[in-house]
Amino acid sequence: HSQADPARPLKLIFIQHARCDGDPYWCVVERGIRKAAQERQVQVDIWGPETFDLNQMAALIDKAVAAGPDGIAVTVPDPAALHAPILQAIQAGYPVIAYDTGAGPLKDDLPYLTFIGTDVYAEYRGGYLAAQRLIRAGGRAGVCVNPQIGHAAMDARCRGMMDAFTVEGLQAEVLDCG
Repeated sequence: HSQADPARPLKLIFIQHARCDGDPYWCVVERGIRKAAQERQVQVDIWGPETFDLNQMAALIDKAVAAGPDGIAVTVPDPAALHAPILQAIQAGYPVIAYDTGAGPLKDDLPYLTFIGTDVYAEYRGGYLAAQRLIRAGGRAGVCVNPQIGHAAMDARCRGMMDAFTVEGLQAEVLDCG
């Protein structure tokens, strides 16, 4: 990868584990990325698999490296599954950051530059606190709806919810609705 030409806009590729056309949450994320890119006069491409698929996501990271952008941003829903392609991008000289989903360079065991988002530990706490609120409101059983089993943050959120119900001697389960 070559040095950026100061006369042309930077080109960044964002790779995320879901897309706007499949999940409205990502429409908000993508609008924010595009708005910031427009304000900073940066070219962006946003890629993601049609459904939650870590193998497809790994292939997209490899494709991004081959495309030769000035930088790469990735979500890290499973650092072990995405370790090799992310590390290859970094070793090829690309600046890489993680966003939305991850736990930071140390906890993900990947030397990307930084993480922007909420880590899995905060997700666990969020699930736990939400369950406590449900229990205080009279809930006697819980169901954590998880559309992406294997996604570290969603799994952590459900673990937090399950643990809070278990502490109170109540039943809870995870519903895989993927």
